[in-house]
Amino acid sequence: MAITSLALLTNRFGWSLYLEILSHFQVQYFVATLILAGLTLLLRHFRISLAILVCSAVLSAQVLPWYVPSHIGTQANYRVLVANLNFSNKDATKALALMDVEQPDLALFIEVGYAMEQQLASLGKTMPYSTNIAADSGLMLYSKYPLTDVHLQQFGLNTRKSLVAHLNINGQSLSLVAAHPLPPMEHRMFQSRNTLLADAGDYIKTQTGSVIFLGDLNITMWSPYYQALIHKTGLKNTRQGFGIRPTWPAVASYYGLPNVVQSMIKPLQIPIDHCLVSPEVTVVNSRTGAETGSDHFPVITDLWLKSGNVRYGFFPTFSVTTN
Repeated sequence: MAITSLALLTNRFGWSLYLEILSHFQVQYFVATLILAGLTLLLRHFRISLAILVCSAVLSAQVLPWYVPSHIGTQANYRVLVANLNFSNKDATKALALMDVEQPDLALFIEVGYAMEQQLASLGKTMPYSTNIAADSGLMLYSKYPLTDVHLQQFGLNTRKSLVAHLNINGQSLSLVAAHPLPPMEHRMFQSRNTLLADAGDYIKTQTGSVIFLGDLNITMWSPYYQALIHKTGLKNTRQGFGIRPTWPAVASYYGLPNVVQSMIKPLQIPIDHCLVSPEVTVVNSRTGAETGSDHFPVITDLWLKSGNVRYGFFPTFSVTTN
C-alpha cells in the first residue's frame, strides 16, 4: 500500500523537487509490488497477496498502456535519431558506427564537445544540412533535408539555449524544437528545467504545422511537469505502443563498472530522452539504439509523414527493426 500511495502521489502531485524525483520510478514500483505479491504467495499469506495484487493492478495503469500498440502497420519514410553523447566522451567511433547502421534522416546530438564535433563533421557527406550554432549548449543537428530559420531560443530560466528550426521536406515545413534542460538535481536546476518545458510548450502552441520536439529532457512521462507539457501542446510521445524504452543510465561503456554492478543498476534505468510529435504524425516504430560510449542510450524513431504533413514528393522507405 505504501508503494502504491507513493507512486500515485508523486505521479499526480509531485510538484516539489523531491516528490517529483520519486515520480520517475513507476516501473520499479510496479515490479516491486509483483515481487512482494509473489513472496507473500510463497509464504501462503493469501489475503496480503490479494491486497498487493490489487496495488499491482492499480500501478499497471502507469506502465502497461505504453505497450499497447497504437500505430497502423505501414512502412516508415522518415527516421529520427536522438543521442546524448556526453561531454566527457571524446571518441565518436561508436556514434559514427550507429549512424552508418541506422541511416537517419535527422540526427540530434547532445553534449557534443569540440573533439566530438570535429569527428562528427564527416557526416556532412550524407547529411548536408547541419548546424552547430548551439555548440555552447552542446547541441548539434544533422539533416538530409533543408533546415530553415535556424536559431537559438531562450526558454525559461535555462542557461542552455534550445535549438529551433524548420525542416523543409519536399516543400512542406515542419517545426523543430531541440532542447536539453538542466537535470533537476537541486532547486535552481529543477526550476530551470520546468520553466524551459513550460516556455517551450507555449512556443509549440504557436506553430501552425506539425512539430517535432526532441532531446534529453531530463524528465520521464510520469512527472506532472511532463504531463502539463503534453496537456498544453497535444504532442504525443513516440514511445507510445512500443514500451518504456529506458535511456539512462547506460552503464556498460561509460562507467566501465563490473558486470555485477551493471546488473544492479540496469533495473533502475528510466526514460529521459524523448521524441515528441504532433498527433497527425504517424509513429511506425520507436526503440533504443546501440551504445555510443555515453551514459545515455540513443532513441531512434521511425515516422510516416503522409500527405497531410508532406506533400507529394518521393520518400525512400525502409524496413523497421526492433531493439
